[in-house]
Amino acid sequence: MIDIYQILVLTENILATKSLQNKLQSLNNEVWCSSQLLGQLQRENIVSLICQQFQVVIFSNTIGDKQTQLLLEIFSDHSLVLLRETDTKLEEEEKLYWLEQGIHDWIDPEALASEIREKMFRAYTNIENEDSLKSTKFFSFEFFEDELETYHIRLSKKEKEVLHTLVQAKGNIVSRQELCEQLWTDGETFSNMSQLSCIIKRIKQKFKAKGIENLLISTCWGKGYQLEMIGRELRGKQQALGNNTAFMH
Repeated sequence: MIDIYQILVLTENILATKSLQNKLQSLNNEVWCSSQLLGQLQRENIVSLICQQFQVVIFSNTIGDKQTQLLLEIFSDHSLVLLRETDTKLEEEEKLYWLEQGIHDWIDPEALASEIREKMFRAYTNIENEDSLKSTKFFSFEFFEDELETYHIRLSKKEKEVLHTLVQAKGNIVSRQELCEQLWTDGETFSNMSQLSCIIKRIKQKFKAKGIENLLISTCWGKGYQLEMIGRELRGKQQALGNNTAFMH
């Protein structure tokens, strides 16, 4: 548990965040309010630097909805607590909308310092748990490639390349264009797209033939392919395969 958070408050007007800043500092947090970084974030790739310095980012109520949405896209792939200060208490539909956009929680004008601390702690704990799951959820392709030999599963060179890319993506969607560009010098053509579909189909068939029914490469229409893995044993019919990792959709 973190007792003191490094907090970045992004704002259009530093003076307008004074009340929020006082509440955060009353909890002994280190708080930096900035309008300059707000502008830089939309022009430059400085998210990694922010992640190194802060655990919490708060979007002040001086930032409009559209601008907040753009900022959420910028922060979407990073493990930061993202909170939004609001002018009024949100309706349930509004809360659901912002949760879907990536906001972890919100701070209304009547929120007490103790309530804000609880919101930050809850969001930070959830992120830590997600990161811990990710660290045990995925394994290196080199390890998996060795396991293929154990299962007597033979993949072609291109099948291995596709599976390698999906494994390394760690549950993220890999576009068809990216896969085609890795497999063929002429990239995403109709012919190559068709071949890619066949490669995906063959990989599925080979695992199914060994009785491994947990492997599912999901097709995300209009986006690409996705492979998700969790920490369970891979088991074939009537046979433990002795691996601590399984695949699921």
